[in-house]
Amino acid sequence: MATKIGICNQALAAIRGGRIADIDEDSVEAIACRTYYDAQLDATLRDHPWNFATEYVALAPAAGAVPPNWDYAFGRPADCVLARLILPNVKGGAKVPFERAGNLILTDQAESWLCFTGRVTDPAMFDPLFVVAFSLRLAVAVSPEITADRGWVQAAQTQYLNAIAAAKAADASEGTPEDAQDPSWIAAIGIDTQFIA
Repeated sequence: MATKIGICNQALAAIRGGRIADIDEDSVEAIACRTYYDAQLDATLRDHPWNFATEYVALAPAAGAVPPNWDYAFGRPADCVLARLILPNVKGGAKVPFERAGNLILTDQAESWLCFTGRVTDPAMFDPLFVVAFSLRLAVAVSPEITADRGWVQAAQTQYLNAIAAAKAADASEGTPEDAQDPSWIAAIGIDTQFIA
């Protein structure tokens, strides 16, 4: 069963960092893991439509005026990390257009159920493939404080992309998969990605 400390230590091992015994200890490694853990958790949840984090909810109408070009505004669920789709009212119906605007979900469908990725924070609930992917993404995030060796960071980046691909393949055997998003976060943190497959 996954634990927060275990995930942090997997991340640190991927870039040849030292192990930690407690997330609240005063070591450089623990401070780095504390700093980046929550943000990288949400980002990893957003990078793939993970089955274990899939939730459905009947949307509640939002108070106030509906923005132009949309007929209805609903409140976004508080634990929504990624709004994935509005279910059509008819099984097999066309995709329902929608837009997320701040804490609103905007659509033209009066009664709407949202399929979304929820914020799951209990590591015991994580899919094993998610644990692998999350630890690798965390490794890249903490790497500037842990190592100057860009080789290990490049390897972690490549392994992360492979872990997402493996998750997509595994999810295909558990239902009809959604199109996975292409993780674009690597370039955003300023690491050279020219050698990533």
